[in-house]
Amino acid sequence: MKKRTPFALTLLSLLTCAAQAATPSHLYRLDGDLHDDQGGADLIASPEASLDATGFNYLANKGLSFVGALGSSYTIDFSYVSYELSGYRRLLDFKNGSTDNGLYSRDGRLDFYLGGSNPGPDSFSTNQLKRVTISRDGVSKQVSTYLDGQLQRSFQDNTDQAVFVAAGARFFMDDGTEAGAGKVDYIAFYDQALSSIEIATLAPAAVPEPSSYALLAVGLMAIGARVQRRRG
Repeated sequence: MKKRTPFALTLLSLLTCAAQAATPSHLYRLDGDLHDDQGGADLIASPEASLDATGFNYLANKGLSFVGALGSSYTIDFSYVSYELSGYRRLLDFKNGSTDNGLYSRDGRLDFYLGGSNPGPDSFSTNQLKRVTISRDGVSKQVSTYLDGQLQRSFQDNTDQAVFVAAGARFFMDDGTEAGAGKVDYIAFYDQALSSIEIATLAPAAVPEPSSYALLAVGLMAIGARVQRRRG
């Protein structure tokens, strides 16, 4: 049996990883519109917010709403800049304003408020682009939060506080005054709880298409052919 060369193994590994890359169930690039790249409903923008080619600009309590069913297993990934970080600033509301529990930033740390503060270890500053990710496994009820792909907190959501109500999800809106202004670059939803490895390697707002895989394969094979010729 002919042995595979190291290059062939590398090529196979890369193509396998590409083929198995997680694909969002909803993807909002927010590059001039509120459309879902995957064909779902548009996001709903609050009045007084604005949208340009580089993202969605929101004021305090003037964020975005996603209307639709979200299961108990999911991953939500978004990249945003905050202009206000003092105190609590609501990032994600699961219960349409009926409870204080939810995902916040608190004094520059990612915090899932659950009847009390639970800040993560890593801090960030105003006007700094940060990638925030939250995942929930519907079977184990494990919720994990990440900042730029790094785990911040993980807890057991036994009372389903991180399960969305039928109305969907609200971003950057609070039922009171705990909200701030900022800008969001993209929002991606996945209908599964991605692993920490998958989350660490997520490419922001990148959804490879079949043509991308083909180009990757052609490029890698061309490189491999050159390597083989040099060895010959």
